[in-house]
Amino acid sequence: MQYKKLENRSAARKQIQFRKSDISHVLILLGCFTSTVSWANTVGLTVTAQREQAVMIARSGKLEEAIKSLYQLHSQYPTDVPVVADLVVLLRQAGRNSDIQQLTKNQSIATFPKYAVMSWISALRDLHLYADAQRLLKETNGKFGAKGQILYALVSVEANQPQLALAAL
Repeated sequence: MQYKKLENRSAARKQIQFRKSDISHVLILLGCFTSTVSWANTVGLTVTAQREQAVMIARSGKLEEAIKSLYQLHSQYPTDVPVVADLVVLLRQAGRNSDIQQLTKNQSIATFPKYAVMSWISALRDLHLYADAQRLLKETNGKFGAKGQILYALVSVEANQPQLALAAL
Protein backbone atom coordinates (compact mmCIF):
# COMPACT_ATOMS: atom_id res chain seq x y z
CA MET A 1 0.00 0.00 0.00
CA GLN A 2 2.82 2.38 0.82
CA TYR A 3 4.43 1.43 -2.46
CA LYS A 4 1.37 2.59 -4.40
CA LYS A 5 1.34 5.90 -2.49
CA LEU A 6 4.97 6.49 -3.42
CA GLU A 7 4.22 5.57 -7.03
CA ASN A 8 1.25 7.98 -7.07
CA ARG A 9 3.39 10.71 -5.54
CA SER A 10 6.02 10.17 -8.19
CA ALA A 11 3.42 10.40 -10.95
CA ALA A 12 1.92 13.48 -9.32
CA ARG A 13 5.35 15.14 -9.20
CA LYS A 14 5.87 14.47 -12.90
CA GLN A 15 2.51 16.03 -13.64
CA ILE A 16 3.37 19.03 -11.49
CA GLN A 17 6.73 19.40 -13.22
CA PHE A 18 4.98 19.20 -16.56
CA ARG A 19 2.51 21.83 -15.44
CA LYS A 20 5.34 24.08 -14.25
CA SER A 21 6.93 23.95 -17.69
CA ASP A 22 3.55 24.68 -19.29
CA ILE A 23 3.14 27.61 -16.98
CA SER A 24 6.58 28.93 -17.85
CA HIS A 25 5.71 28.72 -21.57
CA VAL A 26 2.47 30.55 -20.95
CA LEU A 27 4.27 33.20 -18.92
CA ILE A 28 6.80 33.69 -21.70
CA LEU A 29 3.98 34.11 -24.22
CA LEU A 30 2.17 36.49 -21.88
CA GLY A 31 5.38 38.46 -21.45
CA CYS A 32 5.66 38.87 -25.20
CA PHE A 33 2.02 39.91 -25.46
CA THR A 34 2.28 42.27 -22.52
CA SER A 35 5.37 43.96 -23.90
CA THR A 36 3.57 44.42 -27.23
CA VAL A 37 0.56 45.96 -25.51
CA SER A 38 2.68 48.23 -23.33
CA TRP A 39 4.65 49.29 -26.42
CA ALA A 40 1.36 50.24 -28.11
CA ASN A 41 0.28 52.20 -25.03
CA THR A 42 3.62 54.00 -24.99
CA VAL A 43 3.11 55.09 -28.59
CA GLY A 44 -0.32 56.47 -27.72
CA LEU A 45 0.99 58.23 -24.65
CA THR A 46 3.88 59.60 -26.62
CA VAL A 47 1.55 61.27 -29.12
CA THR A 48 -0.56 62.65 -26.29
CA ALA A 49 2.48 63.81 -24.35
CA GLN A 50 3.96 65.53 -27.41
CA ARG A 51 0.64 67.19 -28.17
CA GLU A 52 0.27 68.41 -24.59
CA GLN A 53 3.85 69.65 -24.65
CA ALA A 54 3.11 71.70 -27.78
CA VAL A 55 0.08 73.24 -26.07
CA MET A 56 2.24 74.15 -23.06
CA ILE A 57 4.77 75.77 -25.43
CA ALA A 58 1.95 77.85 -26.91
CA ARG A 59 0.79 78.88 -23.44
CA SER A 60 4.30 80.06 -22.66
CA GLY A 61 4.02 82.50 -25.59
CA LYS A 62 5.83 80.54 -28.30
CA LEU A 63 2.84 80.07 -30.59
CA GLU A 64 4.74 79.51 -33.86
CA GLU A 65 7.05 76.95 -32.24
CA ALA A 66 4.01 75.08 -30.92
CA ILE A 67 2.33 75.15 -34.33
CA LYS A 68 5.48 73.81 -35.96
CA SER A 69 5.64 71.02 -33.39
CA LEU A 70 1.99 70.07 -33.97
CA TYR A 71 2.47 70.11 -37.74
CA GLN A 72 5.37 67.67 -37.35
CA LEU A 73 3.22 65.48 -35.13
CA HIS A 74 0.38 65.70 -37.65
CA SER A 75 2.69 64.54 -40.44
CA GLN A 76 3.52 61.44 -38.37
CA TYR A 77 -0.06 60.81 -37.24
CA PRO A 78 -2.36 62.35 -39.84
CA THR A 79 -5.49 60.60 -38.53
CA ASP A 80 -5.03 61.64 -34.90
CA VAL A 81 -8.04 63.93 -34.37
CA PRO A 82 -6.85 65.58 -31.10
CA VAL A 83 -3.63 66.65 -32.86
CA VAL A 84 -5.67 68.25 -35.64
CA ALA A 85 -8.00 69.88 -33.09
CA ASP A 86 -5.15 71.41 -31.10
CA LEU A 87 -3.55 72.59 -34.32
CA VAL A 88 -6.83 74.26 -35.37
CA VAL A 89 -7.04 76.12 -32.05
CA LEU A 90 -3.44 77.34 -32.25
CA LEU A 91 -3.74 78.28 -35.92
CA ARG A 92 -6.84 80.30 -35.07
CA GLN A 93 -4.93 82.13 -32.34
CA ALA A 94 -2.24 82.92 -34.90
CA GLY A 95 -4.84 84.16 -37.40
CA ARG A 96 -3.93 81.50 -39.94
CA ASN A 97 -7.47 80.77 -41.13
CA SER A 98 -6.45 79.50 -44.59
CA ASP A 99 -4.30 76.85 -42.92
CA ILE A 100 -7.32 75.75 -40.89
CA GLN A 101 -9.38 75.43 -44.04
CA GLN A 102 -6.73 73.23 -45.66
CA LEU A 103 -6.18 71.16 -42.53
CA THR A 104 -9.87 70.41 -42.01
CA LYS A 105 -10.77 69.82 -45.65
CA ASN A 106 -11.47 66.10 -45.11
CA GLN A 107 -12.25 66.27 -41.41
CA SER A 108 -15.60 65.13 -39.98
CA ILE A 109 -17.17 67.42 -37.43
CA ALA A 110 -18.88 64.41 -35.83
CA THR A 111 -15.54 63.17 -34.46
CA PHE A 112 -14.02 66.58 -33.85
CA PRO A 113 -13.60 67.68 -30.20
CA LYS A 114 -16.06 70.33 -29.10
CA TYR A 115 -13.32 72.65 -27.82
CA ALA A 116 -11.98 73.17 -31.35
CA VAL A 117 -15.20 73.34 -33.37
CA MET A 118 -15.83 77.04 -32.77
CA SER A 119 -12.27 77.88 -33.89
CA TRP A 120 -12.88 75.93 -37.08
CA ILE A 121 -16.25 77.60 -37.76
CA SER A 122 -14.92 81.08 -36.93
CA ALA A 123 -12.01 80.58 -39.33
CA LEU A 124 -14.43 79.70 -42.13
CA ARG A 125 -16.52 82.75 -41.27
CA ASP A 126 -13.48 85.02 -41.40
CA LEU A 127 -12.63 83.57 -44.81
CA HIS A 128 -16.17 84.47 -45.97
CA LEU A 129 -16.98 80.79 -46.48
CA TYR A 130 -20.42 81.28 -45.00
CA ALA A 131 -22.06 78.21 -46.54
CA ASP A 132 -19.36 75.98 -45.05
CA ALA A 133 -19.71 77.65 -41.65
CA GLN A 134 -23.51 77.25 -41.78
CA ARG A 135 -23.16 73.58 -42.73
CA LEU A 136 -20.84 72.90 -39.80
CA LEU A 137 -23.13 74.74 -37.39
CA LYS A 138 -26.07 72.64 -38.59
CA GLU A 139 -24.02 69.45 -38.17
CA THR A 140 -23.29 70.29 -34.53
CA ASN A 141 -26.98 69.62 -33.81
CA GLY A 142 -27.34 72.35 -31.22
CA LYS A 143 -24.31 71.32 -29.12
CA PHE A 144 -23.50 74.99 -28.55
CA GLY A 145 -26.96 76.13 -27.49
CA ALA A 146 -27.71 79.85 -27.75
CA LYS A 147 -24.12 80.68 -28.70
CA GLY A 148 -24.37 78.37 -31.71
CA GLN A 149 -27.75 79.81 -32.71
CA ILE A 150 -26.43 83.37 -32.51
CA LEU A 151 -23.36 82.48 -34.55
CA TYR A 152 -25.58 80.73 -37.11
CA ALA A 153 -27.72 83.88 -37.34
CA LEU A 154 -24.62 86.08 -37.77
CA VAL A 155 -23.21 83.84 -40.48
CA SER A 156 -26.60 83.80 -42.22
CA VAL A 157 -26.81 87.61 -42.20
CA GLU A 158 -23.27 87.82 -43.56
CA ALA A 159 -24.27 85.33 -46.25
CA ASN A 160 -27.13 87.68 -47.16
CA GLN A 161 -29.76 85.24 -45.88
CA PRO A 162 -31.71 87.26 -43.30
CA GLN A 163 -34.66 84.85 -43.30
CA LEU A 164 -32.40 82.03 -42.02
CA ALA A 165 -30.99 84.40 -39.42
CA LEU A 166 -34.44 85.28 -38.10
CA ALA A 167 -35.47 81.64 -38.08
CA ALA A 168 -32.37 80.73 -36.07
CA LEU A 169 -33.23 83.23 -33.37
